Amino acid sequence: SLSFTTEALSQTLPPITISTHDPDRSAGGVTFFGAQQRTQDQVDPTWPLFLGVDITGVPVWSYQDLTLSHDVVARDLTRLDDGNYLLRLEEGVRIITPAGELVHEWLAQEGQLSGEANSVWLGGEYHHDAIVLPSGNLLAIGREEREVEVPSLGGVALVRGDTLREVSPLGEQVWSWSGFDTLGEIVLPGPLSSEPK
Repeated sequence: SLSFTTEALSQTLPPITISTHDPDRSAGGVTFFGAQQRTQDQVDPTWPLFLGVDITGVPVWSYQDLTLSHDVVARDLTRLDDGNYLLRLEEGVRIITPAGELVHEWLAQEGQLSGEANSVWLGGEYHHDAIVLPSGNLLAIGREEREVEVPSLGGVALVRGDTLREVSPLGEQVWSWSGFDTLGEIVLPGPLSSEPK
């Protein structure tokens, strides 16, 4: 069996309890989530970015990196077929081993790159989701902004749209798509949808 030891958990982490557990309906295993503690407008960076608990709520795994943002709690972790973990972070996407060692990362800002071969630029702003394709490339949702003429608003408006980017482990953009090239910028749901098509 595989075993490893993560760093000690933060002393400020509260006890975790399970309110309902039905062993007949449980898949068992470990449940992963992003933890966050806020006091006023400050985030406690001593809490781990990710925590894994067993079916009784006992922490059995954690991942911490103080160089990464702890401000956003909408973090996600997926176990890959090779046993490594795909982390979706504010800064981009990172693959780590169960022991927390960096395998690869695609970062949204070039200035965040470590200079190592396993740290590459994602090629634009990262939104919130990504998957590793069978080729080893990353497919990520991103966003971009364009100035668009919107007569119902009396002129030009800054509109944010989604993108998809396929990026190789070397940082090469293999393929990309922009919602602006397919969808009408001023007929989408929301405040701009008052414009007739």
